Amino acid sequence: MPRQPQPGRHIPLRRAPIQRFEHRRIDRSLPDPPPRSAIIYTDGAASGVPVKDPKNRRRTAWATAWGFISTAGGYGFGSYPQLVRYATGDQAVVAELRAVHEATDSLPDSARIIVRLDSTYAIDMIAAWARGSRDLPPGYIGSHLRVPTLEVLRRRVARLPGRITAEHVQGHAGDALNEAAHSLAQLAMRWGRGIIAAPGASRESLDITRRGLRDFTASSQPGTTPFYQ
Repeated sequence: MPRQPQPGRHIPLRRAPIQRFEHRRIDRSLPDPPPRSAIIYTDGAASGVPVKDPKNRRRTAWATAWGFISTAGGYGFGSYPQLVRYATGDQAVVAELRAVHEATDSLPDSARIIVRLDSTYAIDMIAAWARGSRDLPPGYIGSHLRVPTLEVLRRRVARLPGRITAEHVQGHAGDALNEAAHSLAQLAMRWGRGIIAAPGASRESLDITRRGLRDFTASSQPGTTPFYQ
């Protein structure tokens, strides 16, 4: 039986104000030391109907959320109110790519990362960035106050050709870590909407991660080692 990776050390959640609207909420755990290689499963979620800012009814935002889990034991989840005027296209794709950004943002440039996700559009966009494309998802602006998140990801992929690659995994087909990433994204959506409080969300995320890593290890072929170092 391959050695089972363990959830990484916990990084306390943080909340950063987003233009007085809501709060960006992040909870994540990273392996210590950082891995030299890993497969990271990511997933995003987005609401179908934008919500209004209670302080300014003319401002609306999509409720988006993301989750990731790594074969090295790292995991994270978070929610983000994406202002409608800065993203008018497919919010599911934006959320998927934000998940990839959050999953790779804290890893060293030397790490060799395979990202597995179930959005073929997001995979094609990451592959295009590696070839030098500067395109972002249609309708996506992100922010006028700082470098948009997906532009940060695009630059990272372009700067590290061959270090960050994306592969397709069939969603909801029984893959242990794909299911765990999906569960983390759904948990983040509940947290972002105030349905579950931060302590409960942190506990549930750890349960999801432990179960996902256990099932991932159990499903690995005998005599092989899961892809992490």
